[in-house]
Amino acid sequence: MGDAREFWNSVDDYGRVFNVYDSGTAEKIKAHLKGFPSGFAVADFGCGHGHLLPFLSSRFEQVIAVDFAEKCLAKAKERCAVQNIGFWQLDMRDLSPLYGAVDLAVSINSILPETVADADKIISEIFKCLKRGGKFVGVLPAMDVVIYFA
Repeated sequence: MGDAREFWNSVDDYGRVFNVYDSGTAEKIKAHLKGFPSGFAVADFGCGHGHLLPFLSSRFEQVIAVDFAEKCLAKAKERCAVQNIGFWQLDMRDLSPLYGAVDLAVSINSILPETVADADKIISEIFKCLKRGGKFVGVLPAMDVVIYFA
C-alpha cells in the first residue's frame, strides 16, 4: 500500500483523477444526502482533497474526514477547516478507531483496492463503522484492473 500512498500524496489536482464533483453527478449525490437527518454523524471515507466536505459540514452535525494520504488530508483541511469536522489519517483496510461511530458513510470514487480481497476488506471495514441502522452511500469506480489481475 506504500506505493499507492506515495501516488496519492503526489497528486496535485486530485479532481482531475476521479472528478464527479464538477459534474451533474455531484448534485445527484448531494440531493440524495439531503434526505438523511441533519443530526447524523457522517464519515467521508477517502475524502481526498475534501471536495464534499463543505457540503457535509453545512448539512450534518458531525463529519469525519478519512484518507490515508497525509497530503490529501492537508488539502482537505485547507478547503474546509471548520469545527464540526475531524480529520483522520487511516488506511481503509483498518478503520477500527471508528467502529460504530457514524450514522452515514460516504465514499465517492475512493475504494481503489489493489486486490479483490482488499475491496472486500475495505467495504467490510466501512460497514463496521456504521451505527445500528446506519447507511452507506458510495460511488465505486470501475474495478476492471483488479478483476483482470487478481
